[in-house]
Amino acid sequence: MKYQLILSLTIIVLLTTSCASSPEEVTAQTSVAATTSAANWTRTPTPTATYTATPTITFTPTHTPTLTPLPTATLLGGWTTENIICASDLGTGNLEIFSVSVDGNHRINLTNSPAYEFSPILSPDKAKIAFVSRNGSNPEIYVMNVDGSNPTNVSNTGGFDYWHNWSPDGSKIVFASQDEEYDFDIYVVDVGGGNLTNLTNSPFMEQFPIWSPDGTKIAFASLREGRYYKIHVMNVDGSNNLQLTSGRGGDFPIAWSPDGEKILFSSDRDGEDFELYIMNADGTDPRKLTKNTIDEADSQWSPDGTKIFAWPFEGEPFIINSDGSDFGDLEGLPGSISISVNFCP
Repeated sequence: MKYQLILSLTIIVLLTTSCASSPEEVTAQTSVAATTSAANWTRTPTPTATYTATPTITFTPTHTPTLTPLPTATLLGGWTTENIICASDLGTGNLEIFSVSVDGNHRINLTNSPAYEFSPILSPDKAKIAFVSRNGSNPEIYVMNVDGSNPTNVSNTGGFDYWHNWSPDGSKIVFASQDEEYDFDIYVVDVGGGNLTNLTNSPFMEQFPIWSPDGTKIAFASLREGRYYKIHVMNVDGSNNLQLTSGRGGDFPIAWSPDGEKILFSSDRDGEDFELYIMNADGTDPRKLTKNTIDEADSQWSPDGTKIFAWPFEGEPFIINSDGSDFGDLEGLPGSISISVNFCP
């Protein structure tokens, strides 16, 4: 018998295949140990290796990530190379406020919460961000530092609060709030949340307020005249309410020019898509700036008033001269621009 060749020695499993007459013998030699008796041997199982997992490393942040602006440089129209503040659900599952460069390579989540947050607007000194947060049934206006710290509910009306805008000195916020009867009114509140005041207090739908650069007037859209929203202007205390636009189609104010002489607005008065228009601050001389198949929504003047940055609901952002000429995209701009828009690129 081939197993009788194995005498009273413990075989250390290092034999070559030449010591066996068959593959089965090699297997037996490398998997068992013989006892000193050839007739009575027992299998000693190969010890089972024990795997000890490397301990999981838990990362505990030592501080809240802060926004680091790109090096400041002046671009055309007076814009500077700072990050865009916008809303996105990319990688989060719900809308959050981000700081993002125009090329999309630099992105920081500033809110990082389970609520839905959108419509961010930078304060005039770019130190704070006002935005809408909806964590439950009612959206409210919040203010936080530009690095995302210290978010504070400043509206807290119990209604649906939207369409906010900063006062030129950054001390107050104007916004629209819907009550239980589904009417919207224009409110103003201190940036810290005090002195909440209803400026319109009417049974009509009044929304989209924007503050004039000199801080004396507020333009807004109203349904007082019936079917279509029209642009009105009033003093900051709600007095002297005047209608600026009329006719067919809806008109919605977007931004005052830096010198306060003109108002940029969106309208479908031509029966087509919403386009960008410009008019004098008293409502005279309305002129159409764009003609395309996309709806322009988020748009802002350059600081020197010569150009307008437009961010459509769909499509790529573009820059246009304030007289409607020289329509172009952002290609070739070095870095990003200091604006806030609703949705990220």
